Amino acid sequence: MGSLLRYSFWLLVGLVGLPRFAAAQALDPAFHIPEIYRPALVNDAAQQPDGQYVVAGAFTRANGLSSNTLTRLDAAGAVDQTFRQNLSSATVQAQKVYPMANGQLLVIGSYQAGAVQRRYLFRLNADGTLDPTLTLTFPGPYPYPSATQVLVQPDGRMLLLGYFTGSNTEIYRLLPDGTRDPSFNVTLLVGSQDTKMLLQPDGKLILGGDFTWVNGERGFFIARLNPDGSTDASYHSAAYTNARLYIN
Repeated sequence: MGSLLRYSFWLLVGLVGLPRFAAAQALDPAFHIPEIYRPALVNDAAQQPDGQYVVAGAFTRANGLSSNTLTRLDAAGAVDQTFRQNLSSATVQAQKVYPMANGQLLVIGSYQAGAVQRRYLFRLNADGTLDPTLTLTFPGPYPYPSATQVLVQPDGRMLLLGYFTGSNTEIYRLLPDGTRDPSFNVTLLVGSQDTKMLLQPDGKLILGGDFTWVNGERGFFIARLNPDGSTDASYHSAAYTNARLYIN
């Protein structure tokens, strides 16, 4: 093990309910708590529809096996070897993971394998190989662009939140191939440094954070957008100038 010290993956207990608990609150003996190796940091974890768990962070080994900051565990806590092998030749940085209903995985971060490179957001197939059909770029003068959240609509289009051309939050809607959807337009959320999105069943979008302007109009910390990105005039938020609203 050399200088690497093993750490149990207890942080996952709080993130995705690992390990599973029986009705009597006893540990599930069928689930083996995975171990990661220092340096170890878990950025995010999520459960897939099939019961497997995906973990993203800054670690190099999981359960004694080399890992590329992104690993998948089966329902018993064992590392998915196919997923691991298909990612082994890539350099990956993963901040957030979003399992999709079709088995694919959206990842906020970066991916590079040889000349193939993805920034901000990439999509993996169910076996861990890169989905080449998703490509996006956001040209602009801002030296530190980053994505912070993505939501997938029922029709497959994606709402991407982040900082792409400046220090204010921006929202884009993307087609499944990563092309910007021209039918959705939102002006910069001025003053925003920590904004989150919540998609309603009717397609409208709730925004919460520390912004003070939306679509060129004064708006304090919460707003609702129509499906085309325009401000929903029927939704009125109280103007609390010293308040903050955050969506988990």
